[in-house]
Amino acid sequence: MVNFSVIKVVNFSMDKHTRSRSDDYRGTRQFQTGTYSEACIESGVMGWKGIVDLLLVRSEGCEIIDFKSGEHSPDHELQLRAYAAIWLRAESQNAEQRRATTLKLVYPDGPVEVQTLSSDEDAELASQLVSRAEAARQAIVDPLPRATTSASECPRCQVRHLCEEYWQVLQEWRGADDRAARFVDLELAYEGMDGASFARGRVLRSSVLASDAPVLLRLTEPIPSWASPEQTMRVLGGRILDDTSSGRFVISAGELTEVYFV
Repeated sequence: MVNFSVIKVVNFSMDKHTRSRSDDYRGTRQFQTGTYSEACIESGVMGWKGIVDLLLVRSEGCEIIDFKSGEHSPDHELQLRAYAAIWLRAESQNAEQRRATTLKLVYPDGPVEVQTLSSDEDAELASQLVSRAEAARQAIVDPLPRATTSASECPRCQVRHLCEEYWQVLQEWRGADDRAARFVDLELAYEGMDGASFARGRVLRSSVLASDAPVLLRLTEPIPSWASPEQTMRVLGGRILDDTSSGRFVISAGELTEVYFV
């Protein structure tokens, strides 16, 4: 079960009709007409639960109120709508399937009413939440974590040379890397050496250079003796030089450049 809850500290007066979380309304008892603080709502069909700061159950509809101590955020609206989706499908607690007709965020500078979703929009959100829960469960049992590629984050990853997902999408990110004017990650088909300091190759994948572009990689360390033209070379953070007199793009391997054979 995935929790959709935020820890909060809220002060408000409770009258005799207000039931607290200590009344044990935790997924097994029907919420009757009344007012509940820190109400734990749970939907088995969705696989989600949440803790609502204030739940007002009325015969004509329900109100969900959440108290926030920080800045306004669209995420807070999503959280309330998720509560509404869970509440509608809370089989044991909301057997009459009363809809949340009012959603309200209370900030230090005052309350904000959040627009409720239509039936179709609510169903779509519920489906998305179920998918998120399933993805989270799958991530736990997978023997290896799944890579989530990002044009802004991947170039900073220190193990991207081992990530097949990164190299598969690299070609699609042409121009997305703001370092592209000078620095480049690229995968090369290694062709051999030109002297002791230059490795020849052709581009397999890169966000900057076109596929099959000829490249000379200027090295600071010798290529391993076991390297052969059948192998693939991956270069991280090579610097593109202006010198094209050789008819090939010249990539310089500096102190921070890493070169791997795979």
